[in-house]
Amino acid sequence: MHCERVVRSTYFARFYSVYSSKCDKLQVKPFDAIPGPRPSIPFIGTSWQYFKHLGRYELFKMHEANVDKFRRYGPIVKEEFQWKKPVVIVFEPQDFETILRYQGKYPVRPPNEFVCKYRKDNADRYTTVGVSNLLGEEWHKIRRIIAPVLFKPLVQKCFSSQNKIAEDFTQYLWHIKDNDCVIENMIEATYRQAIESLSMFCLNSRMGCLSTEQLTLDGKKLTAALRNLFDSYQQLYYGLPVWKLLPALSKAYKQFANAENDIYDVTEKYVENAFRNFKAKEDQSCDNVLESLLSLQKLNETDIRITTIDFMAGGIKTMSTTLAFILYHLSTNETVQKRLQQELDNAFKDTNNLTLEKLDTLSYLKACVKEVFRLSSTIPSIVRILPEKVVLSGYEVPAGTPIICSFYVTCRLSQFFEDPLQFKPERWLRQHKKEIHPYAMLPFGYGTRQCLGKWFSELQLHIVTANLFYRYNIQSMNTKNLESIQSFIIVPKDNIKIKLSRRQISYDCK
Repeated sequence: MHCERVVRSTYFARFYSVYSSKCDKLQVKPFDAIPGPRPSIPFIGTSWQYFKHLGRYELFKMHEANVDKFRRYGPIVKEEFQWKKPVVIVFEPQDFETILRYQGKYPVRPPNEFVCKYRKDNADRYTTVGVSNLLGEEWHKIRRIIAPVLFKPLVQKCFSSQNKIAEDFTQYLWHIKDNDCVIENMIEATYRQAIESLSMFCLNSRMGCLSTEQLTLDGKKLTAALRNLFDSYQQLYYGLPVWKLLPALSKAYKQFANAENDIYDVTEKYVENAFRNFKAKEDQSCDNVLESLLSLQKLNETDIRITTIDFMAGGIKTMSTTLAFILYHLSTNETVQKRLQQELDNAFKDTNNLTLEKLDTLSYLKACVKEVFRLSSTIPSIVRILPEKVVLSGYEVPAGTPIICSFYVTCRLSQFFEDPLQFKPERWLRQHKKEIHPYAMLPFGYGTRQCLGKWFSELQLHIVTANLFYRYNIQSMNTKNLESIQSFIIVPKDNIKIKLSRRQISYDCK
């Protein structure tokens, strides 16, 4: 299998070399000719276009800004952000494929420099900047240790505990509805579910977020910290680099540092408790991420602690937001919801208990979740820095240039998806599926830099969605179409409101 991958990679490299030579003869356009916003101003480049009252775009709506850039400039755009450093944005899946197949042995994505600075300044807590910010051989070494722990075997092993949390979540929603069976703030509810789910998967413990109407103090602190963390990410990553010169005067950097502190303070005590429980076990069996990492004896306890905390923090925000988007899309598309419920009724007809085997057969459920990834992916793009020059959409892009693959835009283009703005899960079913470019949608990234939480995220979302729509009819109570903002990831701008009604099934949802 490894040999096949090497052969394919070698073949592609040779093919690309020949292709590049032909492109040279066809007069590939130079880097400076790539279209994009002008003028580029010293120090800030073209980031002025996101300034309030000056530019045409908003910093927290960059995903929508990219749609407009595609219309203005075409399939490739060049901008200049902090210190006038050039950044290229591409929208064609053919270019995505070229980039991702040509990324080299150690794929490079720009590290979050503010995270690296903060963690190096707090070396008593952090011995690493986190696997997502590591590069080269150091990244590859840590990735090879962590990745197998998060693959299917452990994920499937946690099915029963995750299904129990999903059942608790369905009952929790019935408990918090008002007299009209309406839930005003589903985003907070999905946060609670994600906290419980991730703490169980990572630490084999629960934080009590689904047991009472009032969120626990730890739950409140963690939820607020995660919101602040991703808001600050957006400003620090894309805004003016004030924090590099005067971090004490940067409001966004202070917000980020406080959020990191709060996340560490809340989760660290649960991590320590998990350490103690594992060491006290007689059989040393591995039922969660932390125990699995400990059993390998390849990382020190501090590295394991930080890896676990990072996985939880990133997972809670993205999974809770994705679940909120799933609820919105299915509650606003009654026909889709009914077809999903028919599939669920067939799967549950012999028993009201969901099993892993049943879940594997639910093709329409998986298509619904995949369609949510297409229309409302929390991750709008991926970034790579290539080791060699590359030709994209007829332009030469030098080695070392950050390249953004904006599949948020791609998923809204009719040349790649039929009726792109309509919610149509059928497009992903085998019997209806038309030719969709395999690189057109990459919600978890690609290759060795693919999101480590992919298997768990998909399983958990499938379990929760199946439980909810088997037990309830869910109606949207939002009076207008849901808008989204980019808070480093894509999140709903407003609350998601739903109305519940119990379905006529034999299961008694108390």
